[in-house]
Amino acid sequence: MKKILSLISLSLLICGINAQTVRLKITYKDYPVQNSDITIKIGDASIGKGRTDNDGEVSISCSNLITKSIDVYGSKTTSNSTKTWDVKGYVNLDGNNFYHLKMEVFAKEMSEASGGFLSESAIAAGWGLAASGNNDSPTTNNSGNSSSSNDENKSSQSGTTTSKTNDDDDEKSTFETAKDLKQTAADMKQMQEDNLKIQQQNLQQDIIRFEKKIIKDDKEIQKASSEGKSINALRRMEIDKQIDVLTLEKKNIQLQDVNAKVAKTDLPFEQKKANELRLDKIKDEIEVLKEEDKKLKKIGDEPEKVGNSKTSEIKTTGEKTTEEKTNKEVKIEESKEEVTLKKETEEEAKFQAKNKQMLKLDLTELKVTLKKKNLNFKIQSGAGTQKEEKMTELKQEIVNLEFKIIKYEKRIEELEKAETK
Repeated sequence: MKKILSLISLSLLICGINAQTVRLKITYKDYPVQNSDITIKIGDASIGKGRTDNDGEVSISCSNLITKSIDVYGSKTTSNSTKTWDVKGYVNLDGNNFYHLKMEVFAKEMSEASGGFLSESAIAAGWGLAASGNNDSPTTNNSGNSSSSNDENKSSQSGTTTSKTNDDDDEKSTFETAKDLKQTAADMKQMQEDNLKIQQQNLQQDIIRFEKKIIKDDKEIQKASSEGKSINALRRMEIDKQIDVLTLEKKNIQLQDVNAKVAKTDLPFEQKKANELRLDKIKDEIEVLKEEDKKLKKIGDEPEKVGNSKTSEIKTTGEKTTEEKTNKEVKIEESKEEVTLKKETEEEAKFQAKNKQMLKLDLTELKVTLKKKNLNFKIQSGAGTQKEEKMTELKQEIVNLEFKIIKYEKRIEELEKAETK
């Protein structure tokens, strides 16, 4: 029996020796965070609890402090709700097991992580913090009534906690909300980077296409000249080529800018300014060419032909029947029709491909917007500050976005199926 008692005494002695006191000072903008229930955890295991005093300080006895890195959870019951917060992965105790927790540092970091979606003051309010000495919970003024006051506070807290609404129970901690917002900001950043890469790819493809088209324009102009096409017809073909040359130049300038953004660098200011001026000039030059082409189109082909082709006989009606056309002319017309059909088919295919890419970009943006709306709905539901009408309106926006996403996904699927046929 004596042996058993000795072992029990030894165990208690060892526990007492291993027990360590953690001291925390918790402030917000130099004001103490008073009368808040504090829980210390290592991972998911709670190793001690306490309550901050009038100076925002708390001493917590821990029997299994195996590391200096701890997570701190705070809870404060006000007159109408319970505010909670948690700080994970930040607190590293010093040699005396002390840490000064400055809540404004974490509120600012969470605000930045949300991309400005939540202000620092809104986050602090969600934690139940204020940059003043006032507290909703009763405080102690001297050590004589400290124990009695603490018991009253705990009793009051217990009574208030049981009256928490389901919304309070389901409400995320501000750190978890900020984590979601940070992920949303990351999604938007990734979407912008993907958009730039798609722009880069499209511009590269356009440049190759226009380079090939200009070569084709030259061949067609030479062929038309040898066939004795009218001056107006040749000029219109030359205008088409000049527009292609200017468009190619524009695409190359735009690619310079996109390449710099993809590489996360800036073009020199002088080059950027010169590019802007040149793009404006290209736009004006293309407009002038298009106006000239419209005028030539109204005039129509002149009767004179360039080259040594024979003059066709004109009937009194001024028209030719198909039978009277030479074999050469028929072949030329058939060739034109084939070229036109091929061009239309190529343009349709390119349109479908680009349409799919743009749809995918829009779909990504819609998904990010939906995520933000859902997050906003949860925040507003937890805060309980919005009117029911506003919440219903927000919920309808979410439903509309979900429907639109389904519609976009279906359209993209149809386009992909059409490509495989």
